[in-house]
Amino acid sequence: MILITRPFEEAQILAKEFTKLNLNTVMDPLISFKSTYRKIKFKENSYYLVSSLQAVKSLLKYQNQYSEILNEGRFLVIGKKVRNELKKNNNIRIKKITENSDEMYDYLIKNKLLFKNKFNLIYLSGSIINNDFLRALKHKKISVKRVIIYKVIPTKKLKRKTVSLLKQNKIKQIVLFSSYTAHTLIKLLSSEKLKKKVSKIQVFSLSDRIDKYVKKSRFFEKTFVSAKPNQQSLIKVLTLKKQ
Repeated sequence: MILITRPFEEAQILAKEFTKLNLNTVMDPLISFKSTYRKIKFKENSYYLVSSLQAVKSLLKYQNQYSEILNEGRFLVIGKKVRNELKKNNNIRIKKITENSDEMYDYLIKNKLLFKNKFNLIYLSGSIINNDFLRALKHKKISVKRVIIYKVIPTKKLKRKTVSLLKQNKIKQIVLFSSYTAHTLIKLLSSEKLKKKVSKIQVFSLSDRIDKYVKKSRFFEKTFVSAKPNQQSLIKVLTLKKQ
């Protein structure tokens, strides 16, 4: 059985994909989101960076208030799913799309003078983000203004069903899509005193960054990383390791 830790909507989508492969799953979303409105003054010399579906959903939830940004702003986008969600606004103008934050970092570095001297870079984000990305840009003297437009809320406890399945050794794999989710999982497993019980579970992470955090925790003996930072690639790695 595979433990899916994604937020509820994404967890449902992933569970359906595993069902198609005749793989059993249990869902225990470890984080949820709450959109928050923040007044953002539109400026023609700004680029708006978005890297999560939830950021786009927050923009669209308050699309009347953000209409000028959505219709006149220029966007830098990380992830195809984020792009697809953003394009629900037909007037959206996307300057650059990258697959991950490393590629966006490379793009911004190559265009360093543009963003340093002419344009403002505004990062529309959640309350929890990849700080390594921002630190790396700051190190290269690229100024980024971060605006939080949604909150990331961790769950306080694992579901009783999840704890029971873990104690019975019925969960054999766990999939993780963010470092913060990994942090939340480790914290909750520790509070339930399940460290020894889960050591044999295989953990599949979307990125090296997540995998490094999992390894550092020393909770799991076997960890694996998706070849590419997307859901289909992670599913492929998991199914290959199960064979």
